[in-house]
Amino acid sequence: MANCLVSFGANIGNPALTVAEACDAFREVLDKPDTLRRSRLFKTPPVGGPVGQPPFVNAVAAFETSLSEWQIWELVRKIEHQFGRQRNIRWEARKLDLDILLYDAHRVWTPHLKIPHPRMCMRRFILQPACDVAAEWLEPVSRQSLAQLAARLQARPASICLVAKFDIGAQRIAGEVARLARADWNPLPAPQGEACPAPANRWLQLQLQSHEPCGEAAFAAAREIEAGLIVYLASPVTDSNVAWEDQHRVLASRLNLRDDPQYPAWNVSGPRYLLESDDPDWATHELVAALDAMDCPVEAIC
Repeated sequence: MANCLVSFGANIGNPALTVAEACDAFREVLDKPDTLRRSRLFKTPPVGGPVGQPPFVNAVAAFETSLSEWQIWELVRKIEHQFGRQRNIRWEARKLDLDILLYDAHRVWTPHLKIPHPRMCMRRFILQPACDVAAEWLEPVSRQSLAQLAARLQARPASICLVAKFDIGAQRIAGEVARLARADWNPLPAPQGEACPAPANRWLQLQLQSHEPCGEAAFAAAREIEAGLIVYLASPVTDSNVAWEDQHRVLASRLNLRDDPQYPAWNVSGPRYLLESDDPDWATHELVAALDAMDCPVEAIC
């Protein structure tokens, strides 16, 4: 039996009613429907998608199941289709959006499905409702509870430490993110032995490394500056026939995003995200959206 966490979101039509009805419909297709517990409904502004969207309504449901994570994924798609979900533009307005957030301590890393949800640790609009039903559940990548991850976002300004190789354009990306997100940018770490002052505003710091995968020491150094999120900017894909998830399997394993005994994870804690750099504009957009998601207002509505 596994513990599973699924998020529900909508911002077209009557989103509060849609989310409530979708949760009920999802309960009906589960093998252990009586175990499902749903959070309150929360209203949040849209983050990352096309401009002009109405606010989202979000909720999170926790339940027990003997179904596999891939079977849950099929049920998620079934409910989205039942409620008329169409996938045209990423992060666009939608009738319904369901995501698997956690499935026990499993770590799945494929082009089609990633568990834990890779952006959960940076999204206040997911962590706050998740704490209604699973505050003490452990997020296995960061090795922190959902309550701890939520508290991190509440306790400090939105902040990112971007770790990358010297030669993949990270400095230009970081500068553009700082401009668009109105964040302070410290392009280099503080000198060794000197503490970084506690910032009052959003901030972004860049740590450039000479090779990839950047080692455990780089991650530990990034953790010392206490950013809300560490982002590893992966080098571009070198073979167009290979998915970027496959090209960076070793780095994903070192970051604890997937389980591979051949490449054990670094013994470090804290939220992290592996970001592709093949499209610098999209990488910039992702980082701006991450900062927005870390400090967006979240309002309980029922």
